[in-house]
Amino acid sequence: LLDRGWSAYQSGNYETAEATFDSVITIDADNFDGYLGIGWSAVQLSDFSGASRVLSIGLGLTGNSPTIEYHDVPISAENSWTIKVPEILGLLSNKIAVVVHDTAKYDFSDTTIINGDTLFDDTTHYRNFPSSEVYYNIIYVTDTSITVTWDYAKNPTLLEFPDDSAHPDVDTFPDTVLVAPGPPESTDDITFDYIYYRGGSGDERQSDIYACKTALYSGNRDYYRSIASAKACLLLDSIYKFEYDSTNVNARNLHKIIAYSCYNLKFYQNAADEVHNYLDTSWVWDSTKTTAIYDLESKIEALLNEK
Repeated sequence: LLDRGWSAYQSGNYETAEATFDSVITIDADNFDGYLGIGWSAVQLSDFSGASRVLSIGLGLTGNSPTIEYHDVPISAENSWTIKVPEILGLLSNKIAVVVHDTAKYDFSDTTIINGDTLFDDTTHYRNFPSSEVYYNIIYVTDTSITVTWDYAKNPTLLEFPDDSAHPDVDTFPDTVLVAPGPPESTDDITFDYIYYRGGSGDERQSDIYACKTALYSGNRDYYRSIASAKACLLLDSIYKFEYDSTNVNARNLHKIIAYSCYNLKFYQNAADEVHNYLDTSWVWDSTKTTAIYDLESKIEALLNEK
């Protein structure tokens, strides 16, 4: 049955393949290849929810997974706009939530005006600023660190002052003001979602599952998990080739998906690094050019379209 299933799959008869693999697990509920076959067939049929379900079962049959998701992980910033983290396979968001306690980090160097009224200037000092949650944009990720930025125009931070009596320096004070925070600091509470390598040994079967998950998440435009799954597969087997479709499912194409996913998440430097380090070492991205983003997009498209 397995041979018939993979034969149907390789011929592009995905519905027949899926039905055949389903018969396999009906006979043997612990048959890993049956779940893998259903997963790949479902992905080809764009049944992403069905694929995800059976792949999770298949992965469970291999023992411990080499990755684990953490949510709202507390991490401290160590310097400037860089946050140190454990080894990363992928993020689950392009923002980091920071609860700011040190009010000195707010930028009052310039006069701030809202609705035509001056709120504060260089000579004014206010006390008892409340803690505030700030969302920083992630712009670059390495194996052990995340670089963030803060865009005032797109992501204003609101400080609320419901009680004017807390500010005796002035007669009146608005209930809410817009301010710009400085970089994350060790005194801040920093949380975000990411996937990292848990350790332990993996095997070829896990590589097959993560390669399929990469296709699943990429097809479903879940670029965060697409990156993490591709990296998990490559971590287990850096020269990976899928036995039943090595032309399309291999290490090189996984690197292409990582570059493409990073680009779609606007992690442009990560996308360029992936291209240069794994796909075309002769290509160097010049991020200072006015056409930099277009150049990167064009390069990734050319790689995706190569035969």
